[in-house]
Amino acid sequence: MGPNSDSFEPTAAISPGHHTEKGIILGSLGYMSPEQVRGEIVDSRSDIFSFGVVLFEMLMGKRAFARDTASDTMAAILRDEPPYLEGTGKSIPLALRRIIDHCLEKAPPLRFHDAEDLAFTLGNARDLLFAQSPSFTPSPPQTIIRRLTHGRGMVEAARFIPGSREVVFSARWHGGDPEVYSLNPDALEPRSLGLKGASLVAVSTTGELAVKRNPRQWAYLEVGQLVRVTPGGSERIELQECLDADWLPDGSGLASIYSDVPSFWEATLDFFQSRLARCLGRAFWATRVSPQGGQLVLFEQSSPVKGDGRIVLIDREGRRTVLADLVGFTGLAWGPEGKEIWFGQHQSGSTSIWGMRPDGSKRLLMQQAGLLEVHDVSPDGKVLASLSMVSNGSMGLDAPDAGERELSWNDATETFDVSQDGTKLLLGAGGYGSSAADRRTVYLRDLKRSLTVRLGAGVSAFFTNGDRHVLTLSGLNQSVASIIPVDSGSAREVNTGGSRSLTFVLPTPQGTHAVIQDPEEWKLCDLATGHLKKFAGNDCTYFNGLNGVSPGGRSVLLGRTTGGWLDHPLFVFPIDGGEPVEVKGLQRGDIPARWTADGHSIYVFNRDGLPTYIHRIELATGERSHVRTIMPVNPSGMAGIRTLALTPDASFIAYNHTRKLSDLYLIEGLK
Repeated sequence: MGPNSDSFEPTAAISPGHHTEKGIILGSLGYMSPEQVRGEIVDSRSDIFSFGVVLFEMLMGKRAFARDTASDTMAAILRDEPPYLEGTGKSIPLALRRIIDHCLEKAPPLRFHDAEDLAFTLGNARDLLFAQSPSFTPSPPQTIIRRLTHGRGMVEAARFIPGSREVVFSARWHGGDPEVYSLNPDALEPRSLGLKGASLVAVSTTGELAVKRNPRQWAYLEVGQLVRVTPGGSERIELQECLDADWLPDGSGLASIYSDVPSFWEATLDFFQSRLARCLGRAFWATRVSPQGGQLVLFEQSSPVKGDGRIVLIDREGRRTVLADLVGFTGLAWGPEGKEIWFGQHQSGSTSIWGMRPDGSKRLLMQQAGLLEVHDVSPDGKVLASLSMVSNGSMGLDAPDAGERELSWNDATETFDVSQDGTKLLLGAGGYGSSAADRRTVYLRDLKRSLTVRLGAGVSAFFTNGDRHVLTLSGLNQSVASIIPVDSGSAREVNTGGSRSLTFVLPTPQGTHAVIQDPEEWKLCDLATGHLKKFAGNDCTYFNGLNGVSPGGRSVLLGRTTGGWLDHPLFVFPIDGGEPVEVKGLQRGDIPARWTADGHSIYVFNRDGLPTYIHRIELATGERSHVRTIMPVNPSGMAGIRTLALTPDASFIAYNHTRKLSDLYLIEGLK
């Protein structure tokens, strides 16, 4: 290959009879991986690199590492990054650019794990890349998008450091705990700040950080201990249980959202030391104080789907103004000079970034394929945003030494329930971005016969009557409960006493009754007559995925919402009447999963972080014993396991998870 050659001819073939020797480099020049160029041992990840080179060439019509000579080309493979796809006049979706970047990582561990991992990601992005949508209009030519991180995991939060070129962010790499880093966009070498097990919340004008220590999952958000960290590294605890916070403009204190009221549904907003207890809804996040300090904006939602709710403006006296009702909200920050609120909205596979004035009028700043989450805006209009790929899934585990197997089917990515012998599953849609108000499909999957059939619509489903029937709930709005035969027969709507605003329905094992929850109270429903009998008030809550009715059908496990969002005390409630009994032996973070077959014990697991440990707790004594440990084969992008479904003897376990892979980007030129 001569000077300035752009030849597509392969390198010369080895002559017949020639024997390879150690140290000889084999491969097509320009398509080899760095380890191949160095003559090292290669594996499937080398092919991933070569695939990335080919994909780059298909999109750009030129090679990623082509140089004047063979030696320069090999040096470029080892040292140089491929040219930017942006600024070339070609409309390359950011989601596809991110895939190419992961393929072309210099270090093999940072690339996709294998071809299956790559194919899964490409499949997940397929609709984003080829859907006919106006969101694929390229950004204005003056807009520059730069990738800042190259990890394998998720970016949780990011902020500009006032008065500095650096940014600070927190991320979970390779399935590990969150950690806080600083980064110079010109150097692209993240530096750990030594804050392991902490998620970034906010950065003050004086450089002081606010972080959440030991954050725990709640409603697809995180609750943790709010801690102030000075530039020198000293720490001071502000709150034991905080959902979100932001600094006041002068750095003197924090506006924060936390729980100190005896209700699961209320939170306290502390803004300029004016404590305003409000029933905000189910979740509250993206809290940002205006640069002038007189107003605060946040996102509140009553839906269990992250991003479905409203942007609310609150002044120092507590007056509230709803600026916009949104589906697919992805984050916000105050724009330059605090004149606008810049926020993201994800719909139909693409994200729009809008500028909105306090009067509710808005204008479009940019559109981009993929899930783009807005973290911060600098005074001169630069934007920090993460591009994410989110997937939900369900994995099955048999014996402790058996490997994982995929259980998901079509749109069904969550296992609702497992038959007592572990051979049948009830699958449906669940996880990040699944609207519980929508009518989703429930599938019955027979693992023995490798057969999956559609049962009907439902946001939840449980086996009953010796696994011969299934009880489903169609949704949370105008909901209908139905009994569906497993083998043959027609589904029938069950009488729930006229209640249509059900939020939970769980059958007794015998199939004659169901425990239901409406907005007011908990009741036992006779499925034949519709007769209702109250046994608990609205100060009780269930745990998502919990199969909580005892084998005898006489008791149910419920939590008591005695304040706070996490660690509700767990009680055994007699359905036929009587005083509830608190479960002993629980530890911080325990989530109940189901009863054992004899009704003497329950299974619990930890939802926060990996690995996940399953324990059995004896109800009479509170004694706990370890049952199983779950560590996903590929933990990248997983903050923990959302829910479990398992057999009464724990011989078969299905765990449901959300995988979120993201990188941080700097966007310049928006006006």
